[in-house]
This record gives sequence, C-alpha cells and structure tokens, in this order.
Amino acid sequence: MLEQWTHWKPIDGIAQIYNLESITDGIPGLFIRLYEEKTKKRGLLISFEYSAEAYRITDESFRRETLFALGQQYGIPFFSEWALFKVTNSEYVQWLSRESSGITDSWNFIHFVFLTQDSMLEVVTTYEPKVTLWDLDRT
Repeated sequence: MLEQWTHWKPIDGIAQIYNLESITDGIPGLFIRLYEEKTKKRGLLISFEYSAEAYRITDESFRRETLFALGQQYGIPFFSEWALFKVTNSEYVQWLSRESSGITDSWNFIHFVFLTQDSMLEVVTTYEPKVTLWDLDRT
C-alpha cells in the first residue's frame, strides 16, 4: 500500500512555504525552527518537548524519487505549495519496525514531514508537537 500524505495545519496563521532555520536536539527535546519563505520575518517553532523516536534530514535533491511519486499521486502543487505534512502507511515507520525487530509495532507513531525549499525533514514520534508562531523582531 502506498504512503498517504496529507497537509498538516497545526494552528491558524501559518504560511504555506518555509525554510529550515535550525534543529536543536537535546535533553529538553527536539526543536525545529522554520521561517517563512515570503517574508523571512516570521516563522514556526515546532517543539517535540519529549524528544522524538526518530528523525532524518535529507537534501531535497536526494529525495527525487519521493518527490516524483508525490507528483504522480497528488500533483506537483500538493508538495511545492505546502511545507507541513503527516504521512500514514509510512515507509519510514515500516523501516523502523524492521530495524527494531518489531518492538515498535504496537506504538502509535505519527510521521511528520517538513518539506522546505532545500530539505526534507522527517520526524517520527508518538504525540503531536507544540507549534507556535514567532517573529524575528521578538524571537
């Protein structure tokens, strides 16, 4: 069965296109800062305050097969005009299951994808992150 991608709209007031500013992974959790492509003055802080089970970041040029499949399945505007996604029937989650010898099979994973102008950041966790808007003038 194919992966199913959906646009993720966690809060009101978000932009469509973002760039990655930073990823911070440490004891307090995993924190992702994205900034708006248009204004470059506002952004999102995505806080996985209990960390994440897995994440990976890849330059978008190395994800051509995925982007081609998305274009075939949903049309190019689906992923070229939106940055935040959730994935069900995730190949990444299936890979984690195989790598863990099935330990994770009973976990209710959520697979998030942040498709920015230059990268694809994927996070697998068991809970929804906290999402807040930020302004460069107030960081």
